[in-house]
Amino acid sequence: MPIDHRLGKIPAKRHTVFRQKNGSLYLEHLMGNTGFGGISSLLYHIRPPVTIGKVRCLHEVKWVPDVDKTLRLRHFFAGRMEPATSISMDRTPILFNEDVTISIVCPTQTDDFFYRNSQGDELIFVSDGHGVLESIFGTLAYRPGDTIVIPRRSFTVLCCVMVPTAFWWWRAADISAHLPIIATSTAS
Repeated sequence: MPIDHRLGKIPAKRHTVFRQKNGSLYLEHLMGNTGFGGISSLLYHIRPPVTIGKVRCLHEVKWVPDVDKTLRLRHFFAGRMEPATSISMDRTPILFNEDVTISIVCPTQTDDFFYRNSQGDELIFVSDGHGVLESIFGTLAYRPGDTIVIPRRSFTVLCCVMVPTAFWWWRAADISAHLPIIATSTAS
């Protein structure tokens, strides 16, 4: 069953001519988690969305599996993680397989760029710190204990306001098929 969430000025009917005060058209953007299928958002832009100037490999993560495949309790000493510069580029993978990657990052500053993960949805647990997530959907304040779901292909930047900050980061092939695309807060 579809659940509509409306925010801002939108037309009464979808996929119709929708004009700004100056007579120009709002640009319609259907953003689905699997192209035109699955959970989707219908966005209207005042200006064209961001154009990708170029695509390049900025960082390569070396996936090194543990040679000991014994199933046992493990302690990762996440509290002793070294501080990192970039929230999006310096994540340390803790556990991974073909479907999911669990990483941790303790950034010391905010990225000065937006990034987009086209390979999977992301779920972020905020362990420490406060800040704001900026995305194509708007801004969202976060604090310790919050869980944030970022659908794939969303331009996003996390702005750290308070250091130390620590995030547990899940990247999954299709997390949004199982979770609603919302952010939950511990705020009352």
